[in-house]
Amino acid sequence: MSELVGSADHLLTDLYACPLDPAKWQSTLDRISHRTGAHSAVVQLLSPDGHWMRQRWLARDSLSTTNAAAHDAHLDQAQNPRLDMRMRMGRPTGHVVRDSDIFAADCPRQRRLKSQLAEIGLGNYAGIGSELSDGRYLSLVLHRSIDDPCDFDRADEAFMIEIMPHIAQSFHLSEAMGRIGAESAVLNRLVDRFETGVLLCDASMGVRWSNRLAERMIDDSALIAVSDGRLRARRPETMRRIEALIAAALAGRRSDPVVIGDAGSEDALHLVAATPGSLDIDDLASAITGPSVALTLSRAHSTPRLSAEAVQILFGVAPAEARLTVALCGGLSLDDYAQSRGVSIGTVRTQLKRVLAKTDTRRQSELVARVSNCFAARLCSY
Repeated sequence: MSELVGSADHLLTDLYACPLDPAKWQSTLDRISHRTGAHSAVVQLLSPDGHWMRQRWLARDSLSTTNAAAHDAHLDQAQNPRLDMRMRMGRPTGHVVRDSDIFAADCPRQRRLKSQLAEIGLGNYAGIGSELSDGRYLSLVLHRSIDDPCDFDRADEAFMIEIMPHIAQSFHLSEAMGRIGAESAVLNRLVDRFETGVLLCDASMGVRWSNRLAERMIDDSALIAVSDGRLRARRPETMRRIEALIAAALAGRRSDPVVIGDAGSEDALHLVAATPGSLDIDDLASAITGPSVALTLSRAHSTPRLSAEAVQILFGVAPAEARLTVALCGGLSLDDYAQSRGVSIGTVRTQLKRVLAKTDTRRQSELVARVSNCFAARLCSY
């Protein structure tokens, strides 16, 4: 077993915790500093920009974090000759590099850099890079204290070579987790626009995931709640009905929706259950550990948010006809709409006939159902 993997300070444990907890980069780099005797340790993500490498991301140890403003002021990217690709042309990644490997003896750019580093207490340098598949570079940069005359030795080099692939892998995982988080946020907001709450529950009603609308619906409900991570009902009868709904879905049986609250009340919620497998999402079903049920929640008397402009474009109706359609979807009667617009009921009925013809619907109720259930209309109306 290598010294790195077998070390007692659990460096790799901390390193691979960084994707889930980015704050751990700082303590991990502190460990690397301690292991190598470095005064400062940072990890940089760089990408080519002309003949310069531009910094796109940076993780610092505690000392570098505390002195970040001074470090950034003295090591401006445009003035740091180590980031000049022409100085490192032809040098392979995966090897430890020192300034003597980059600059010629008595190079004025190196002298100026060393002077800038000395002002912020940094002395001897060692770095190692890893080229990523998309042309970017990830590098570990170490500096001794200006008061430390020792250079990094062969043991330090061996350590840096061994740790660098793990740093790169942890960074890849961090990027993947970041993408997953961003995609989840987008999907969450998208589902919210459908005015439907969604809960992913296990067999014992533990909530694994929910969108924000479901959380708001449950917070506003006097009949159900999520407590200690589990969906609960305040009335035993309601609890039994939800449990039966989930059990039926897990058994592959169809079951009637559950209405929570009085069916005619504005506070009533409709619950429908389905398993990922029943939705023909086999990949999702296999990726979820243990039996799971997707519960959808909708308000019994909710009306979709629609804009006349979206209805006009999507259904090919005139502006006045689109306004009428939106009003009908919002629950207004023909008489109420005529009065609100200051037009005759005959004019409104004529507009309705035109909309029915253009949307290939026969009745007002069919028109309202078709437009209200159009996801594109809802998405374009926010």
